[in-house]
Amino acid sequence: MSLKIILCYHWSPYQNITALKKFIKHYKKYKAGIKHSLIICFKNIEKKKIKLIQKKYLTNLEYTLFIDPEKKNDFDWGSYLRVAKKYPRSKIFFCNSQSNPIVNKWLYKIDRKFKNKTIIACFGSYQSLSSNSLYRNQSDNYFIFFCKIIYFHLYFKRFPNPHLRSSAFYMKARDFIEYMKDKIISAAPIIREGDKHSYAWYKGKFDIFKMESGRSSLTEYFKKKNYKLFVINSKGDLYSEANWCDSNTYATNDQKYRMFLDKHTTRFSKFTKKQKKKFQMKIWGPCSHRQRILCGKFRRDCCQNKQPVMNLSQIK
Repeated sequence: MSLKIILCYHWSPYQNITALKKFIKHYKKYKAGIKHSLIICFKNIEKKKIKLIQKKYLTNLEYTLFIDPEKKNDFDWGSYLRVAKKYPRSKIFFCNSQSNPIVNKWLYKIDRKFKNKTIIACFGSYQSLSSNSLYRNQSDNYFIFFCKIIYFHLYFKRFPNPHLRSSAFYMKARDFIEYMKDKIISAAPIIREGDKHSYAWYKGKFDIFKMESGRSSLTEYFKKKNYKLFVINSKGDLYSEANWCDSNTYATNDQKYRMFLDKHTTRFSKFTKKQKKKFQMKIWGPCSHRQRILCGKFRRDCCQNKQPVMNLSQIK
């Protein structure tokens, strides 16, 4: 029996309503290209407000409403887990509040390349919070700066720290449930966009950072189980870990082969040329350094901006 395909879009009051409106606009404009169920997950929102949102923004849209019963703020990952538990016999494309498709047949392109023991994401990164912590934020005093260095070095690998970014990714529900079975997300206060973030909020958010890019991240967990972890671009080409940068989907060149937009790719596109170069170094590092560490050798074709593609026939 084939698994049901689900698109889970998560929205909470921590984001402006504009994010939801933008997602609906893009979802209607760019067809998924394959039969699926759209689940809109609302978190920490009063039922009265949900009804108003449905009436104003979600008319003429076929979807299933999922109201997250959890009262504490355990961010999008907590909601994803409860959706996965409700639909365990499914493949789920998890999509956060600020992510939107920008090409047609995007879900078709992802699903046709999907196999057992596989996770496919729209973005990858080598960024390391541990390495970044060595540079003091101007708003931090030296005590906080020192504490950050200790904390991040305990829970995050030094650069390069390859991980799939969690703004838009596709995997089996049961695999996600398995990964989350012993994970704890600290309860964070409910805040609105623009509010000042408290220590309790950061504590919960750090738990999410650890799941995305920490030493026990989703990426690290499934690498140890010999899963294949790919980044996919708008052409439907798959890129393995050593070649994620070449997908041209995040923080490199003009990101022209993005399949999705998220807040970080949008931010990068607005940078000046100098800012882009600096940010790209933080995400991917020097080309030769990256390839020597990940591939064990220097690849000239990477520096010549060629794009080696992982073909379907190479996936076993």
